[in-house]
Amino acid sequence: MPDYLTQIQRTADSVLKFSPNNARSYYIKITRSIYDRALKITMTESAIQSGTGNSGFTRAMVQLQYQLRADLFPSSCKQTATPIPDLFQRTVDAAMRNFSRYQQPKGLDRERLYLWVMIQVFENLNQINAGFLQVGLSTKEKDQVWQRLKMQQQMIVQLKSKYER
Repeated sequence: MPDYLTQIQRTADSVLKFSPNNARSYYIKITRSIYDRALKITMTESAIQSGTGNSGFTRAMVQLQYQLRADLFPSSCKQTATPIPDLFQRTVDAAMRNFSRYQQPKGLDRERLYLWVMIQVFENLNQINAGFLQVGLSTKEKDQVWQRLKMQQQMIVQLKSKYER
């Protein structure tokens, strides 16, 4: 059975080693790293579930994650460098350290483990997005982050609905 939690923990550990130079590029680098790992995990799960009644759900999750990742390349990263506020740095650190604190629930089958890990991923990404909103963004950038937050929250609702069945 794939060890999705360990995969995301390793990615989070590597993110903590980033040497940020400005808030925008840091946000994009962190978020892209987590999206990339989540996408790889979801693609693995989608391949495993291919041909099952649940394959439509995982295919939809792959598409949503591709969309979230694609939306991370705004022209805003070319704007003036913004220093990283302490609050944002602490928010990122806490969100990434959460992954190493999690104890995988016992008795989960592979599908429910996938759902549980993805819930944790998107809840922590929401923390990072909320922290990024405090950086002093343009109205357009704030709108983009809010859209990402809303989309991730919808994904969490869908994941939890399937997980709690």
